[in-house]
Amino acid sequence: MIKDTKSRHILVTDDEDLVRKLLKELLEPAGYKVTLAKSGRETLQKLQEEIPHLLILDLAMPDMNGHETYQQIRKNIFFRHLPIMMLTGRGTFEDKISSLKQGCDEYLEKPFIPEELIVRVEAIIRRNCFRLDANPLTHLPGNNSIYEELTKRIKTNEPFALCYLDIDNFKSFNDIYGFNQGDEAIKLTACIIFEAIAELNLKDVFIGHLGGDDFVLIINPEVIDLVLTRILRSFDAKTPLLYSEEDRKRGFIITTNRCGRKESFPMISLSGGVVTNIEKNFTHYAEIVKIGAEIKQYAKSLHGSIYVIDRRRKEKELLPIET
Repeated sequence: MIKDTKSRHILVTDDEDLVRKLLKELLEPAGYKVTLAKSGRETLQKLQEEIPHLLILDLAMPDMNGHETYQQIRKNIFFRHLPIMMLTGRGTFEDKISSLKQGCDEYLEKPFIPEELIVRVEAIIRRNCFRLDANPLTHLPGNNSIYEELTKRIKTNEPFALCYLDIDNFKSFNDIYGFNQGDEAIKLTACIIFEAIAELNLKDVFIGHLGGDDFVLIINPEVIDLVLTRILRSFDAKTPLLYSEEDRKRGFIITTNRCGRKESFPMISLSGGVVTNIEKNFTHYAEIVKIGAEIKQYAKSLHGSIYVIDRRRKEKELLPIET
């Protein structure tokens, strides 16, 4: 049994009211949050609002059927890791083979056995979380997936930029406003990154979450300046809303340290460290990660939301600032 199923979100799409109602009545008592859609187009709209842990998708729907909806979903980089269970009442061998060939994670025929549905749902979500080591807060791929993606990019030797993004002054914010508000800051940062990529309609982008307030972006180096400029501006515009009106007006936060003395801390900002394979030929994951972490730390030593791109041809050269 999956632990903490209350945090698991399932989107159910079926054009039949009775089927949607039945699935909701089965899944909610099992602890899942359930959202309903009655068409492929409504599904695409709801995915833009919130990415679920699983999509249960009916194959035979008017207007846009399950296969067409599936294809539209997989075209979007944000949904490439979304597990999908195809549901059908036709149950032909050809339908099943076609669905599995497309890459759907599970196939279930109607009428289904309720106990079997629950077990399969649990298995899909558990399998996907294990495969992606997905962050439970943002649903973004974690360390193992980041390693695999970066290793793949190094092997293909095509130009790419690795960017580490880290929230500055996050600990002081978390200490004063609490873990729940800290989680909101992390989720907002993930949304800001998503929005920047979506607004620019960029392809072949990987977004990962290392954990805590650390994110990874792997992207075409030609657009890195455009993307990071947009991300940082959006971050500075939206994150003040996480603070009280008093702190926003003051422009910083005040807390009492362990010695009983008051200390002031700046508002949170976002630092980015970027390294590319344009000037250097990387052969191992650890090489580029080491430099990326170094550049990020350099960026964090500067004031405010800023990013630094490593333009050194050799690692021991002086670090030029390019923001």
